This record gives sequence, C-alpha cells and structure tokens, in this order.
Amino acid sequence: MTVKMGKIITIAKNAVVETVRQPVFVIILAGGALLIGLSPSFATFSLMNDIKLVKDMGLATILLAGLFQGMFCAAHVVSSEVENKTVLLILPKPVSKAQFVLGKYLGVAAALAASTYLLTLVLLLTIRVGVPEAAWVKLHRPVISGEIFALSAAVVIALLANYFHDRSFCSSCFGYALLSFTFVFIVLGFINKDLGFQKFCADVDVQVINASYLILLAVLTVAAVAIALSTRFGLVLSVVLCVCIFTLGLLSDHIFGNRIENCFLTGLARIGYALVPNMQVFWVADAVVAGETIPGRYMFGATGYGVLYQMAMLTAAVVLFETREIA
Repeated sequence: MTVKMGKIITIAKNAVVETVRQPVFVIILAGGALLIGLSPSFATFSLMNDIKLVKDMGLATILLAGLFQGMFCAAHVVSSEVENKTVLLILPKPVSKAQFVLGKYLGVAAALAASTYLLTLVLLLTIRVGVPEAAWVKLHRPVISGEIFALSAAVVIALLANYFHDRSFCSSCFGYALLSFTFVFIVLGFINKDLGFQKFCADVDVQVINASYLILLAVLTVAAVAIALSTRFGLVLSVVLCVCIFTLGLLSDHIFGNRIENCFLTGLARIGYALVPNMQVFWVADAVVAGETIPGRYMFGATGYGVLYQMAMLTAAVVLFETREIA
C-alpha cells in the first residue's frame, strides 16, 4: 500500500510541476488576478452597490479562471502523455493505469487549489481596499501597498531565480506569489485603515471564503470530467466536450429538474440529471452578495456531492483508460 501511494504521489508531484509550467495556466491566473484587482474601478459608478459588485465580479472571475485552467490543464496532462507515447515509459515501471490517472488528477487538483487560494486572497484584499465611489470614501491604503509589495516581490524574486538558477519563471512566480500574498494577508489582517491594530481579519467576509471553497469544488469536478474525457479523446475535443457538459450543468435544474418536479419525468431525463454535474449547487455568489449566510448543512451537502461525483468520474476514467490500447 505504501509503495502504491508513493507512486501516486510521485506522479502527482510531476503533474503539479507540469501544470504550473504551462503558460496558459499562469496567463489565466494573472489575468484573473488583474481583473479582480481592477474591479473597484469598474464598480465606481454602481450607485452604492460597489462592494456587492466587487464580490460578484470577483467570485465569477475565480470560477471562470478555475474552469478554463481545469479544462485545459487536466485534459493536457493525460492527452499529451498518450499522444506523445511518453506514457509507455511510465506504465512499465510498473505503474498501473489507475495509479497514473489518480496521480495526474491529484497533481492537477493541487495546482487548481493553489490557484483558487491565491485568487481568493486577492479578492479578499481587494474587498478590504474599498471602492472610490465618492471623494469622502476612505480606502484601505495599507492593503493597496501590501498588494503592490506582494506582486513586486514575487516577480522580482522569480526573475532572479530564472537568471541565476535557470528556473522556470512562470512556476517560480506562481510559487513566490503564494508565499508573498499569504504573508501580506496575515500581516494586514491585524491592521485597520488607520494603521492601528485590530482583531485578526475582523473586516474579512467569511462568506466569500465559503463561496470560493464551493467554486473550487466546481472546478475540481470539471477537472475530473476533463481527465475522464482525455483518456479517450485529444486535448481540443476534450475541452469542447467539457464546455458542453459544464453548460448543461448550469442548466441541469431547468432541463432535467423541472421535469422531476412537474411529474413529467422520463427515463432519459432521470439519467441525464444523474450524469450531468449540477453546477448550480456550487454557485452561491447571489446569496453572498445579498449578505446571507451559507448554512453549514449546505456546505456539507455540496462537499459530499462534489466528492462523490469526482470519485465517479475518476472511476470512469480508470475504466476507460484500462480498456484503451496505448502501444
């Protein structure tokens, strides 16, 4: 058992490195962070609904960034190995196909979790900054300075690591950004707008963290679907099918669920409702923007649904990969 887990962890570590080194991963992450950081400027003329709009835009950005990262990166780590025949160098180690699929998924999941974590930190800091909707509004300038410092430190250190040690700039910048933004968030958690001390994270909206966690579950669910599809299809087709499945998931209640409630259920609708992931379960931004509290029971139920669906997709991925001839 220890040997098997060791092989899975080794594959997962390689998958993490492979994922964060993909330019598309870092480009999407950087674009998402930039959009979140600039969202207060977009919310300036929102008629006193500024912070609500920042939260809504920020959570939507985290979702879209995670979905695109999950679709492209999850499909790439498997399909590229199969198309380039490099998987033939791994499986005879011996490494089973189940260990290969599980290791790849865990690696991608770790990278996606880190990306969502970083974007969530940026969103929480941006919410604390406030929106300059009027001249009398006082912004949280220590947070602005902290964000600039964290970003500058990550870029500079990554450049030095690339120049002196020939390390990948993309992966290095991502890793140092995780450290710098975490450090800044912890330090600024004790500082208020007037540079005085406060209770740690007294002005942080916990419901945004809960909503971001559910978004991560949605992203990991789509990544599991992408892994399953990539065991049979190429990168482009896997991504296209993922987009279709995600779109159906957003409309799952309308397409399949209404038939159940209205007693017009058919066998096809029942199967579709069970197979298509219900993405509405993971989207609670409307409740967060309205100032409502997400119940712990709902968080637990959504977690169980997401985990079970991911396990089902990984099981399907293993079955599909086991029956595929690689050589």
